[in-house]
Amino acid sequence: MQLEIKGKGIDIGESLRGYAQDMIDNVLAKYFGDADDGHVTITKDGNFFKTDMQIHINKRTIVQASGKSADARTSVEEAITHIAKRLRRHKRKLKNHHHDKEARLEMAAHYILPGFDYDEDIDSTDDADDVPVIIAESTTAIETLTVSQAAARMDLLALDALLFKNAAHGDLNMVYFRKDGNIAWVDPSKK
Repeated sequence: MQLEIKGKGIDIGESLRGYAQDMIDNVLAKYFGDADDGHVTITKDGNFFKTDMQIHINKRTIVQASGKSADARTSVEEAITHIAKRLRRHKRKLKNHHHDKEARLEMAAHYILPGFDYDEDIDSTDDADDVPVIIAESTTAIETLTVSQAAARMDLLALDALLFKNAAHGDLNMVYFRKDGNIAWVDPSKK
């Protein structure tokens, strides 16, 4: 596996780099064998160290996690603990759904719009045809998944929300994390 471990604004040294490499290799060997590649960035954030990790298990599976602690080594351990937990859940889901067919993909347009400034006064004379400026435009894959697979994928990628095609009926659905920590499921076909 090709793993890039770097410090952003700090020199992390060979000892910490080797420590992170060994811990990641051990976790990957335990759950998936090897991964394609990965990125680890350690930054100084005030009085704390923050570690951001992104591991590409295969073409379609990416695991992300972060850790924050007063000690750089502890922040790396915390991020790796989150990676291990997500990989364990993902492997369990794969075992439970071994009979599922390969997920099917559908492409969709993906746009990034600027945020709204709610502090501005709304002028009633504004033109109703004003359209927000599109900052970025690309395509993204929408996978066909079960609800439990979508929730697991959202957790694995550390996303706030995930749009997917429901394997049960083929309609678009969404799962997202609520503020209370629970996962919500939106299914427009269930009226």
